[in-house]
Amino acid sequence: MAGVKKSNTRSQSALAPFGALGKRLGFRWVFYFTVPLPYHPLFLPLMLLGIVAMASFGIVGSAASTESSDWWIGLLALAAILGLLLSLPVVCWFLLALRVPLIQAAAIFAAMVLLAAEVWQGRLHPLWGVLPGSYAALFAIQLCGGRPWLAHLRRRQARFAPISPGDSPVLLERGIGDGRQILLSCDIGSVYDPGHSRGAKSRRYFWLAPDDAATLRGELADEMPSQWTLEDLDHGSLLIWKNAPRPHAGLTLSRGTYRAPFGLVTGLRHLTARAREGKTRLVYGAPECIVPLPLATFFRFTSITGSAYNRWQAGFARTRQPSIELPEVPGREGVALLLAPRPEGGGIFSREGFEELLAEARRIAAVRRDYETALREDLPVFLSRLRGNLEPGWRERELIEFLEREPAHLQSALVPEVLAWMAALQDRSDGWNIVLPARLLAVFSDEDLRPHADALYAMFNSQKLALRWTLSEGFDIDSLPKNTPIFYGKVAGFGLIQANPGLYSKLARIDPRLARIVAELHRKINGGEPGLSWRYAAIPRRLVARG
Repeated sequence: MAGVKKSNTRSQSALAPFGALGKRLGFRWVFYFTVPLPYHPLFLPLMLLGIVAMASFGIVGSAASTESSDWWIGLLALAAILGLLLSLPVVCWFLLALRVPLIQAAAIFAAMVLLAAEVWQGRLHPLWGVLPGSYAALFAIQLCGGRPWLAHLRRRQARFAPISPGDSPVLLERGIGDGRQILLSCDIGSVYDPGHSRGAKSRRYFWLAPDDAATLRGELADEMPSQWTLEDLDHGSLLIWKNAPRPHAGLTLSRGTYRAPFGLVTGLRHLTARAREGKTRLVYGAPECIVPLPLATFFRFTSITGSAYNRWQAGFARTRQPSIELPEVPGREGVALLLAPRPEGGGIFSREGFEELLAEARRIAAVRRDYETALREDLPVFLSRLRGNLEPGWRERELIEFLEREPAHLQSALVPEVLAWMAALQDRSDGWNIVLPARLLAVFSDEDLRPHADALYAMFNSQKLALRWTLSEGFDIDSLPKNTPIFYGKVAGFGLIQANPGLYSKLARIDPRLARIVAELHRKINGGEPGLSWRYAAIPRRLVARG
């Protein structure tokens, strides 16, 4: 039994800081989160007693001497050093466990008392009295005004009524809510949403009457701009404008940390609606008011887990008060609580926004008409120089897209010119442009293509033109058809049937020979031949070799 007790004593000594000696002296471990730190219960009382002693010696020495005392400078220096150490990552863990912020607060308070005594006795210039005077005044204001201000916030919160901005646009600050959901749940006409992060695309949402939505469609001839989306919903229509400009004025909704005057109350956040006429605000969170002890700390807590957790710890000690809660409204949360809910039947429609959209629609329609006119003027030159157009660019693509919309400009006599253009591009190193004449050929009607069946057969009786092989590791290049182009060592063949299957379906209709070719191509792709699939792999921008 004696051996067991001896063993237990040794293990307990090993668990104490500094071994058996530390245990005898009264040291023990404390845990800050999961980090064990050595601690002695007498550390804090002794440090506070030392500060009281310094202050007492300073006051006694000041009363007994006619010269100025520097004890207050030493105490402020001690507070500054402790604040610096408390701002260091990891080191602050140990100091917080030792209650060093309380020591810093006692040192600052004692320094203010000594400095006030020096000024009172005339040993320092009266301007030095600004420092302890401000310290005492701020403490008195926060102590006397904190709880009354908090009561005022609670009364104002109890009288809160949601607002209705009418047809004025609502402007959201970045990342505070979903503009679409806010528009549909609140009685407002339009919302500007800058997006949730920097670089995100802004959007503007409009709530339109059904007749106004029909007017917009009529102005645009049912061709909405790519940045507009119009959705028909119950009792109205929702128009979404991507990359929309920010309105110059409106009701701005924001969210952030609530800052009371003179720091009377802390720990709250706010939701605010601000317009030229004034602002409406909701606050929420766990408020804190100062305790009736003039003890202030000053340091910056620096976290090792990220700058988002860094914060200043500056001011008098505070205690938490009962929380302030936001109103509970089914289906609405966040800044939407500031606004009146949308009633049945549609509520407010955006007439001002509709006028803005109508003007923009008319401007877009005018630009489109000018663009179409310019394309019509360029079309004859484009069609007369097809076979010589060896480096087609964006203008040629736009002209082909125009012909896809208006195929009446094409005649059967142009089919040989398109085939000659295709043959010329097929022999160039930048053979990826061959998809352009293929797109143009697909615009011709069956009747226009049928007289040229022999020429079409001669051109499209080609596996290298129709198919695209993905050259994975181990692929046998010798199995490719003769003279098949290889691009970047990744893909082989032009792959027109994968890029434009509609063209090959049209070819199969106009001639039995072409139908057999198309059927054989389908069989090869569907048969699981290595490297072949219906997926269209983009051709890299350089020809490496020909098989």
